[in-house]
Amino acid sequence: MRHSTSPSSPWLHPVAFPPLRPREIHVWRIPLMARRHSMPEMWKVLSEDEVTRAKRFLLAQHRDRFVVGRATLRRLLARYLLVAPEAIVFRYGELGKPFVETHLPNGHGCFFNFTNSSDLALLAVNQVGELGVDVEEIRDMTNMDSLASRFFADAEVELLARIDDDRLRQLAFFRVWTRKEAFLKAIGKGLTFGLERVQVSLENIARPTIVAIGDDPLAATDWSLAHLEPLSGYVGAVAWNHGDFELRQFDCSHLGDTPSL
Repeated sequence: MRHSTSPSSPWLHPVAFPPLRPREIHVWRIPLMARRHSMPEMWKVLSEDEVTRAKRFLLAQHRDRFVVGRATLRRLLARYLLVAPEAIVFRYGELGKPFVETHLPNGHGCFFNFTNSSDLALLAVNQVGELGVDVEEIRDMTNMDSLASRFFADAEVELLARIDDDRLRQLAFFRVWTRKEAFLKAIGKGLTFGLERVQVSLENIARPTIVAIGDDPLAATDWSLAHLEPLSGYVGAVAWNHGDFELRQFDCSHLGDTPSL
């Protein structure tokens, strides 16, 4: 399993937009509620379909999260693609994974994945191939054990059962969940593939791995995982299968001072 990050990897606050090099994965941290001050501008870059979707939300908080997340996704991708945010056209795979057909200025593809939980979103981008990212707010769940029994591999359930401290077991649950989800999002199949068919490591926080996919441990050897700690109270993961990458983590807050973001 190949990766280049650790739980202590810093989240940088760039003022200038960072170039995306061939063997890099960029992960952007997007604080959704902190960017509401520019809501009027956010609405302007959305497509008609996105505006319709936003207006369906009954709660203003949920609507604002959607608008900020979608608009910031467009604005960040626009910086990579050198196009206007509103000019981006999203296409969707068979099971709903979004992609863009526009290429980067160097002719390479722009591969990305987006995830959100509560007040936080993450965007992962590279120029080599598909990847997946997931984030979850660490929260109390009365059905955590039943979910683990249903969706986790037997070895993962056993590892969780050995953790006596409730808080540590909760944290471990979300680490496992986000690692599985990141892989499923990378392959574009989501929960239809089956969370229980993917076994991930739990013991080594800094060097997570995919242990097995289905009944074939060898299928997992091409895949890499990285652990993410984007904010206090959140945990995440990113998955890819294109060899060695340098993972660079950014916060988009300071980019909000520029006209195009």
